[in-house]
Amino acid sequence: MKTLGVIGGMSAESTAVYDDLLNRLMGDQLAEQRIEAIVPDAGERPALHALIYDELCQGRGTSASQAPVLAMIDRTRRDAGAVAFALG
Repeated sequence: MKTLGVIGGMSAESTAVYDDLLNRLMGDQLAEQRIEAIVPDAGERPALHALIYDELCQGRGTSASQAPVLAMIDRTRRDAGAVAFALG
C-alpha cells in the first residue's frame, strides 16, 4: 500500500465534523485502490485553508506561509511514510 499525504484545509462552509466525515470517505475510496490517505490534523486545517484561499487562490504566497506547510509535509513523510502529496 502506498501512502498519500493530503494537504488541505476546511472550506468556509464546512465544519470540523463535516471535514472529518469527508476525509474518512475519501480515505475509504483511496483504500480501495490500496492507497492510504494521511490528512492534516483538525488543528492544522484552518491555517491551510487561509494559505490556500487567502494567498494561493489570489496568486500570491509568502515564504512565511510556506514554512508550516513544508514542515507538515516533512513530518508526514518522516512519520507516516507518505510518498506523494496532494494539495486540495
